[in-house]
Amino acid sequence: MTIQRSSTPGGGGPTRGPPGPRWLNSSNCWSTLAIIDSLISNTLATPVFAEQSRHNSNFGAVGSLTFYRGHNTIKTGFEVTRFPLTESFTFAITDLNALLEKEPDLTDEAQEFTLAHPFFFNDHRTGNEASLYFQDHINATPNLTLDLGARFDSYHFLVVKNFLSPRLGAAYRINKTKTVVRSSFNRFMETPALENLLLSSSASSRIFSPAEEAGAPTFAPVRPSRETQVDFGFQQQLGHYLLFDADYYFRRLNNQPEITNFFETGIIFPATLNRNRSKGLETRLDLARVLGFSGFLSYTNFHIYGFAPITGGLFLGEAVDSLSRSGEKIKIEEDQRNTGVFELRYDHLPSHFFVAFSGRHDSGYSVEFDPDVTREEFEGEFPEKILDEVNFEAGFVKPHTVLNVSLGKEFKLSDRTSLLGQFNLENLTNNFYLITFESVFSGTAIGRPRSYSGRLTVNLK
Repeated sequence: MTIQRSSTPGGGGPTRGPPGPRWLNSSNCWSTLAIIDSLISNTLATPVFAEQSRHNSNFGAVGSLTFYRGHNTIKTGFEVTRFPLTESFTFAITDLNALLEKEPDLTDEAQEFTLAHPFFFNDHRTGNEASLYFQDHINATPNLTLDLGARFDSYHFLVVKNFLSPRLGAAYRINKTKTVVRSSFNRFMETPALENLLLSSSASSRIFSPAEEAGAPTFAPVRPSRETQVDFGFQQQLGHYLLFDADYYFRRLNNQPEITNFFETGIIFPATLNRNRSKGLETRLDLARVLGFSGFLSYTNFHIYGFAPITGGLFLGEAVDSLSRSGEKIKIEEDQRNTGVFELRYDHLPSHFFVAFSGRHDSGYSVEFDPDVTREEFEGEFPEKILDEVNFEAGFVKPHTVLNVSLGKEFKLSDRTSLLGQFNLENLTNNFYLITFESVFSGTAIGRPRSYSGRLTVNLK
């Protein structure tokens, strides 16, 4: 018994047909999506009053065509989207002294907005985005496959960006050693998030930026991010039951998507960081089912870091500070160096019973405060139990391990109907741990304690 994945040359492609093109698939569709979001406050809110309403609709069409000819599997397609966006926002200060304690750089103009004379914003814009792609999966030889393609994106909203993304990949199988080596090169474009994009891009909101009083820029357009990634990897068959896979990648990203909080409100809006760099190693060992047992073990080593300043959005708080730190290396919250995951599963096929034991080890996410920040600054604000889970010297949440158990059984009700019952026990040891600490987006997130769950699934054939 052997294990194969689609990365093996020819493993994921169609069987070669007769001479001449043969159609595999063609599709097209229209899509419509509407999102309505609101934030409601009251006059007792402190230190600020903030209300918001947003409406975003998407109308689009998608089409694709796939066919093969000889050694080639060719796919081409398009996507067109139109997205009208409406935003309204009201802001007023209810306790100026309390707000100045947290936002000492609040501009003089912003301090004048009260419940009697609030700041009000309302705007409506419509954007368009179109994409076209072409790719060819080539079975060049029985052991060599090539993937060649390109994608063109055209984005028209508050800024205009046209972007061409080449996609290149190759995989070669060495039959003698049952080894597959592979590499790829990809470019991507990611458009800005629409949430509060009009607010952060408006001229009227720039009076909130303390950079204005210092004569620095108060705003810059939020532009699409541009990412380039290079991958190198291999896959090795180990006997009849084990498969080892490893992949190393290096990624460069310009105009990294970020978010910024609007003072002490629940409003967040998009921004962009100048650039970031990341690299990682991903490994996985799979065990095929033998005597009822199967499983996997994976390990990931990852490092990501960014470079100031903030290059897009409304410059508030840390965004203003970053303007004077151009080129300085800064922390990224997603920087978790080591992750290990495993699962061991036993299936008793005659009785349709299974039990699985799994676990995950995380070395801890980075915390984004400055290196000179100490534990004492958070004492009184957080319980000791939470502060004990932060390594303030290293600037990371402390490592943690979570173990889980699942078991289940399938009951045959008829030839065409079955019932699957499953019971799960998560965080077996009831380990207390943090996921994030003082995250800009998610705040301080605590891991789930020991929990129990179950489900019943009816399968119809």
